[in-house]
Amino acid sequence: MSYPAAFFALLFSSAALAAAVFPDLSDGSEASARRLGLLKMRFEGLLREARCPYGVVCVAQGGRVVMAEAVGIPGVENGAELKRRAEGRAYPLGESSLAAVTFAAVKMSDAGKLDFKWTVSDRFSLFSPPKGAEKSASFENMLCMRAGFNPSDARLFPASSEPRDLLEFSAQCFSDGAGEMGKYSPICAAAAGYALGYENSKLQKNLKKSFAAFMKKYFFDPLGISEPKYRAFDSALFPAYAVALTPPECARWLAAETAAGADSPLARRRVSPPLSRLGMGWLDSSRGGLPAQVASSFFQGCANEIAVFPSRRTAVAFFAAADSRRLAAADAKTRAKYRALASGACSKAAEFFGEMLAEAARPEKSKPLNATVSTKKEDKK
Repeated sequence: MSYPAAFFALLFSSAALAAAVFPDLSDGSEASARRLGLLKMRFEGLLREARCPYGVVCVAQGGRVVMAEAVGIPGVENGAELKRRAEGRAYPLGESSLAAVTFAAVKMSDAGKLDFKWTVSDRFSLFSPPKGAEKSASFENMLCMRAGFNPSDARLFPASSEPRDLLEFSAQCFSDGAGEMGKYSPICAAAAGYALGYENSKLQKNLKKSFAAFMKKYFFDPLGISEPKYRAFDSALFPAYAVALTPPECARWLAAETAAGADSPLARRRVSPPLSRLGMGWLDSSRGGLPAQVASSFFQGCANEIAVFPSRRTAVAFFAAADSRRLAAADAKTRAKYRALASGACSKAAEFFGEMLAEAARPEKSKPLNATVSTKKEDKK
């Protein structure tokens, strides 16, 4: 997606760009405020197009929280209260939970309690890998979705079953090569989560509680989140969709991601292995022409897209809340349309953010800050 050069003229001046390779979004300057204001304006327009009542944008850079704010709230009499509630709500990550789980796994490894090369079935006897993938089901391969699971396996498994049923079911899957190239599988993500929980606390017999304890110790506690929120606890696929975060909590997570040096275990886990585009919960991709590592999902009425831009030490997360009344009244085809619209709003916003970062690093293209731009033209895109 490309935006006219004039659209970015509001963002930066030549003098400001000469002082930095990329924009410092947390310096409190007028230029940064305009960049963030334009980001919110663009996302609000995308939310309107997607018929989403509101959304959330979180930004972090260089280990610092830049923004955690609800957008799209109408300016009505109780608008301030509605915004306060939206910013205090916990938003489900859905499949993006895997990125949070792998954060915890790295922290566990840093503490000397986990070796990613360990074979999962050797450490966790309740688990058996798919037939044909016995030698490849290490913690590393499972978290990279390279342990032989086929993404379609989850369609055959009743989510209302118990965790032990899921672990037995995994042994009935057959590796046909599709699950070795880094394709997301909820079965694989859930089994890996239960194995990590067991590795953390072998005395806890309840697998869901052991996974929750693992996440609290190695994800929530390091981020200073005292009251973890979980989703899908009643599902055997619980670890695959478990995490929910408020905007300030999500921003803290992004800050931790951007604080990690390029050679750190946290950063390396986001990089995909050979013959795959999927790292540990992150897809190697690009947004706005910049390399980015992305996680995205739609779960429980909310779309999200989380993108880390390593070259800019910057990360952003967008959440788009779908209209619950429309979803409830719609048929399956229409619900799929609403899901696609909400997810598209998040993806387009991430694309715009990436292009904003890329454009801001090109001083030769900058124009005076007093240049004008028609926002009506942008609303049509």
